[in-house]
Amino acid sequence: MQQDYVLGFVFDLYAKKVLLMKKKKPEWQKDFFNGVGGKVESDEDMYIAMARECQEETSVETHFLDWRHFCTMKGLNCPDGDWNVYCLSLHLTSPDMKVNFTTNEDELVLWFDLTDIQVMLPRLLGNIPWLIGMALDHRVNGNFEPPIIEYSGGFSLPLALNTKSVL
Repeated sequence: MQQDYVLGFVFDLYAKKVLLMKKKKPEWQKDFFNGVGGKVESDEDMYIAMARECQEETSVETHFLDWRHFCTMKGLNCPDGDWNVYCLSLHLTSPDMKVNFTTNEDELVLWFDLTDIQVMLPRLLGNIPWLIGMALDHRVNGNFEPPIIEYSGGFSLPLALNTKSVL
């Protein structure tokens, strides 16, 4: 059986800041920063799921049509089952909208300056910096089909998303 997830990155009007959450669950994400997201329910597509997860986690209601799909991570033949993570981004249309995003659940929601992402590496899930880069690239050059990044035969979702790259 395949499980689908959404992972969203909210950028401010000028694409200088990104909204990240300090996760408490699941255990493999605990105390690391990640985007907003969660499981896609059986009656949802990725856009509806992303808007729902954003509201649940940040208290901000977004329209599902405002989210842009920029890549998919796909796990095939994995020990914990097949999975898809649909990565989406949202770019705010007003500088005032930024203040509306608050901690709605038990997890801390914070805005980070993109110039600080390298300093944050020890506290980020391993693929977050390059996913942020892909989201920003898609905003500028969004005339391409969102790529599929495939993890095959042995990558559990936690290992795929929390692999630290050597810089």
